[in-house]
Amino acid sequence: MKIDWHELSNAPGYKKLKAAVMWDIAKDVQSEKRHGFSIRRGFKLIVNSSENEYSSKFKWIIDRAKHYSHVTGVPIVEILNAWENHRNCWYMNYYQDSQQPKLKKGSNIFIFDTVEEINKLVDKGFRCPACGGISKHPNMCDAGTKVDFSKSGICDWKSFGLFGTLGKGAFIFVKEEARGMNVFMPVALEK
Repeated sequence: MKIDWHELSNAPGYKKLKAAVMWDIAKDVQSEKRHGFSIRRGFKLIVNSSENEYSSKFKWIIDRAKHYSHVTGVPIVEILNAWENHRNCWYMNYYQDSQQPKLKKGSNIFIFDTVEEINKLVDKGFRCPACGGISKHPNMCDAGTKVDFSKSGICDWKSFGLFGTLGKGAFIFVKEEARGMNVFMPVALEK
């Protein structure tokens, strides 16, 4: 899929992301001038270098959006706009392999055209990676299974917690939404 770089650089998602990266670079440069080092990065700051961590992360994000566009057929502009519209934290934390994994065959990654297709999976429920019970919610265990690891004694595992889906979940990408999310394994998709 050919990328129109002019269109991409004028897209709201690209502009928002670039502004955030430029702001971080400017803050580090300011900090180095004022203190002789960067408060956030210590003495390792490389001022005005394309190799600094912010520029590297920006490149990683664009490359990953390009990958998603190539695999799904969704234009890169739509993907980056969707990601930036839903980003609710610092871009360095939001953009990670765990949140935007490589879309490779043979893994627990599923690509759907519409949300309606996913809604068909809900009837059978989702397998909680912690207790093995079947939850009605894709991200929070409501199976009612008794466990030792919860204060309440009932499993309340969440896919968006520190340990995610313990490697037993699924990443669902919806073309219509131009984004994906980590969920408990849909029982309908279990092998």
